[in-house]
Amino acid sequence: MAHDEDRSAIIRELANEFTKRTDLDELIPFVVEQLREKLPANGVSLLLLDEARNELEFAYNSQGNAKTGQRLAGVRMPADRGVAGAVLRQRTPELIANAQSDRRHYSEIDRKTGMSKGSLLAVPLLVGERRLGVIEAVRLSGESGFTEADMAMLEQLGPFIAIALENAGLHSP
Repeated sequence: MAHDEDRSAIIRELANEFTKRTDLDELIPFVVEQLREKLPANGVSLLLLDEARNELEFAYNSQGNAKTGQRLAGVRMPADRGVAGAVLRQRTPELIANAQSDRRHYSEIDRKTGMSKGSLLAVPLLVGERRLGVIEAVRLSGESGFTEADMAMLEQLGPFIAIALENAGLHSP
């Protein structure tokens, strides 16, 4: 676990790196891979909101196992379901110690990946009043859970990720 000073340096570094990237095809994998490494997490997913269909789409997913990540690419779920849907709707990040036991857990995703989630971090991606999506990080069942410090780090990075997505052309008016 990184100390507060280390986390502050990581946040500054990542915020700068995120906002430098202006190509979505480069930005999205970079964000997800960096978060997976720095938190660290078994998996990180970027879910983008499709307002017209009221769905969240897994735009990119990074898992330790490449095949698992590929199974989620392009998968859609109702925007009002799961922890991701709740986080987006309430515009509030969440740290969940055991995602499997959370009543909002959307188990269809676990069935697709064959993975069993343990600890979960979810942060809404917002630009002003606009909702762009959610960034989620997971650790598998049986592994140590995320901490409040991990949550704070992801929460602080959320606005930089959202601005970088917007600057790269996502959801431009």
